[in-house]
Amino acid sequence: MSQQAAAQLTPVILELGGKNACILDASGFSPAAVREIVWGKFLNAGQTCIAPDTLFVHESVYERTLAEMRSALLEFYGEKPESSEDYARICHAAHFQKLQRLIEQGRIRFGGASDADQLFIAPTILTDIPPGSSILQEEIFGPILPVIPYRDLDALLAGQTIQRDALAAYVFSRDKRQIRRVQAYMRSTTVSVNQVIHHGANPRVAFGGVGRSGHGSYHGEAGFQAFSYPKTDYRAYRYWHVSDKYPPYTAMDMKIVRKFRKWLL
Repeated sequence: MSQQAAAQLTPVILELGGKNACILDASGFSPAAVREIVWGKFLNAGQTCIAPDTLFVHESVYERTLAEMRSALLEFYGEKPESSEDYARICHAAHFQKLQRLIEQGRIRFGGASDADQLFIAPTILTDIPPGSSILQEEIFGPILPVIPYRDLDALLAGQTIQRDALAAYVFSRDKRQIRRVQAYMRSTTVSVNQVIHHGANPRVAFGGVGRSGHGSYHGEAGFQAFSYPKTDYRAYRYWHVSDKYPPYTAMDMKIVRKFRKWLL
């Protein structure tokens, strides 16, 4: 697409997704925070471009987070999510097979059931994933959430496990220093604090990617600007003839221009 656009000199906006990290620190933990993450991840069975892709949880609240996630999933979709009217199916068979392979890369802490005929994969929580596994490298785009404990935020960011230019990043914290640290590290166009997904539905927020996650932005005014060609009507209603505007110039002329150029031009 970009090659075709380049041949025609046509402007493009590319949204490419990516691995949207979600960081939950000890100060940000609460049942409500976990419910928010679970809702955002498994909306449309995880098939949204800004879904939390991988959850990094501070080790002090790791097991409590897993327990709360289980409770939230049971509340949202019941013991049999395949019977829930609020739970979606996988978009096509090839993607179903890919997700099945990803599930095998970790320990299933919740979910894991599937039905190929129905393109159904239950909401699945994975833990104990070996470093370097493809599920930690590829965008999941499905109802599988790897949950990884961490001890120190600076060490987590230094380890380059998190894709800096993902489409979005999420952080749940009450610690302003930790929040600023994540915001400074990420190159994503959006870092959402203590909520997920909502920014994508706000027409006043420009939406788009950077680097591997895309190019350009749209939504609301940003979309209007992106798909428009602005014209400028730049005119003078009075013409003041100033002889010093024309050469030859003196040193004093140049000094005046430098000092007053924002009013002169």
